[in-house]
Amino acid sequence: MTYRLLLLLTLLAPVGLGGCGAGEPAAPPPTPLPSTLPADTLPTPTGLQPADAREAPDLTLRLIGGDSLRLHDLRGRVVLVNFWATWCPPCRVEIPDLIALHEEMHAAGLTVLGIALDEEGADVVGPFAEALAIPYPIALDDGTAANAFGGVFGLPMSFVIDARGRIVHRALGLFPVDTMRPVLRDLLAGTAPAEGD
Repeated sequence: MTYRLLLLLTLLAPVGLGGCGAGEPAAPPPTPLPSTLPADTLPTPTGLQPADAREAPDLTLRLIGGDSLRLHDLRGRVVLVNFWATWCPPCRVEIPDLIALHEEMHAAGLTVLGIALDEEGADVVGPFAEALAIPYPIALDDGTAANAFGGVFGLPMSFVIDARGRIVHRALGLFPVDTMRPVLRDLLAGTAPAEGD
C-alpha cells in the first residue's frame, strides 16, 4: 500500500485548515505565487498548537541532491520541519514565506527543512524545487519521517524543533509565519545550549 493511500485513509474528511488531503492529483509546475493570487483565494493560516516538547526523532533523511542529513546533527539550531508535496496547492502557496524565513533567520540559527511526500520522489521534487529556487534542504520521505513525527494528518504540516532537539510547536495547514516569526526569534535568542548539555 502506498504512503499516499495510507495518508488518504487517515483523512476521512477534507482538512479545513488551509491544507490538502492526500491523494490529490499531481499539480503542474508552480506558477502563481502569493503575491499574484487574489487575497480572497489564499487559505488562512490556522492550526498552530504548542507541542508537548517531546524529543524530535533521530532520523537520517535522503535529500533531493542525493546527500543525506541526520536530524540530530542540527542540534543547537532551531529547525522548522515542513511536510509538503508538489501536488498540494497550499504547500505551494507557503513556500515563498518559508524561503523568506530561511533568508531572514538562517544566519541566526534557523534551519528550514522541507520533507516532500511525493511518491515520484526526486524526479518530481527536484525540478519543482529548482523552478522555485528553494534554498533550504529538501528531503524525500517514504512515510518513515512522517510516522516518526507521530503522523502527518494533512498537508502542509509543520513542526518547530528547539535548539535542544525538542518539538515545541506544530501547525496543520499553512504555517502561520506572522504569528511564528516572534516565536522563532525568541527560540533563536536561546539557541546556545546550557552548560552540561
